[in-house]
Amino acid sequence: MTKVRVYVAYKASILDPQAQAIKAATHKMGYQEVSDLNVGKFFDFDFDAEAEL
Repeated sequence: MTKVRVYVAYKASILDPQAQAIKAATHKMGYQEVSDLNVGKFFDFDFDAEAEL
């Protein structure tokens, strides 16, 4: 069995509105040390047969 994990996120040059909202919320909670934040998703794939990747 082959397992593959793929991470998907915005490029550094693209504004990430979800990350900006989380960053603003952390600042409101008093965590001014947060200077940058990125949000992404992991996708895990399981292949039954050995796949050529």
